[in-house]
Amino acid sequence: MKLGDLEKKVMNTIWNDLGGQSFSVRDIMDLLNYTAPKQYAYNTILTVITHLYQKDLLRREKSGKTFTYNAKLSRELFVAKASRAVFDQMRRDYGNLAIAHFAHIVEDIDPALLAEAQKEIDNAQQ
Repeated sequence: MKLGDLEKKVMNTIWNDLGGQSFSVRDIMDLLNYTAPKQYAYNTILTVITHLYQKDLLRREKSGKTFTYNAKLSRELFVAKASRAVFDQMRRDYGNLAIAHFAHIVEDIDPALLAEAQKEIDNAQQ
């Protein structure tokens, strides 16, 4: 699943700063605007959060006149699903050629980096 630049910023803010807490559009806007050189408008953040909800990355619950949201997936699970989707699509489109190229890419990665990445995967699955 491909995310736009602002969608990535919003999801990273959710994963990094909110620790599983529910949040409102204004909460995200305030967190982003705290460090942003250009201030985001409420409607811009509302649109992005709505898109993320439609992409099934956020849960939404009615709270009075507004909605609160929280992440449906951890960063680790999102990356795992997105990586799998890219690989599966390439395999469907290009078969063994795609598998061979992915294997070649992995061979070029520093073994220490691969070991560290495997530890992250193992920790995320526990």
